[in-house]
Amino acid sequence: MAPSHPPPPNIQAIPPPHPAHIPELQNIICDPTFPKSSPYHSTRRRPAECHPIPFQFFPTLDVRHAVCIKEQHCSSTAEVDDDDARSMHWVAFAQEDKKRKEVPAATVRLVPWNPEEHAHSEEPYVKIERLATLSPFRGRSYARLLVDAAVEYAQQHPEQCTKPFPAPDYQHHMGGLPTVVYSKGRKVEGVSPTAPIEEIEAAIKTQREEARVKKEKEAKEAKWNGLVLARGPKAVVPWFQKLGFDAEEGWEEEDGYVNAWKRVDV
Repeated sequence: MAPSHPPPPNIQAIPPPHPAHIPELQNIICDPTFPKSSPYHSTRRRPAECHPIPFQFFPTLDVRHAVCIKEQHCSSTAEVDDDDARSMHWVAFAQEDKKRKEVPAATVRLVPWNPEEHAHSEEPYVKIERLATLSPFRGRSYARLLVDAAVEYAQQHPEQCTKPFPAPDYQHHMGGLPTVVYSKGRKVEGVSPTAPIEEIEAAIKTQREEARVKKEKEAKEAKWNGLVLARGPKAVVPWFQKLGFDAEEGWEEEDGYVNAWKRVDV
């Protein structure tokens, strides 16, 4: 009798969380009880409105926590970053052999061009990052399918590759702007810490709008011509080469990670 093969995974595109949710997501993944404390698990039995962050994003955190933090010993404080709110994400859901229910098995994110980041190339490029597959599901080509899905999305939406991918309208979950005077150690300009909360909120809103307009202007002037950067540990270099990331574009190592380049048709 021929051995049975597992069914193909269910690959789903996951939109980015709202930027204002990033600090809370950082706290969630750093919780020692994660992933048991993940709202994704509790919302399976309760309405989605029970948590301000839509639960669709949590499966990718489950996989990244298990692989990047627990297995590869990456920093939990750096696992969730601002790029998560700029990126498109994909998750491969697979059936567990015994329970026959779908579980998140692998994930990847596609980071658009950041005009302020020129460390790798002056030419606009997109980044393949946070590629991770749970141990029981390795050897099934899930990672390849996810990379293919991300690159294909970029090819079909080149106009999105030079600006942050749009987040869904989560404003009804948020209850207004965060009332902080400092952001990443920088003071909100033109506002005293003792100013009325309305003035602080107005200043934050103004600065965000100015930053958005600036980035949109820079994005319009940039054009993505199919350059893709994949980042990962040195051990994955042969695997990326099989996907067409050629050494002719150059390999560079920094912080223990390897940068692999590939150009695709647009």
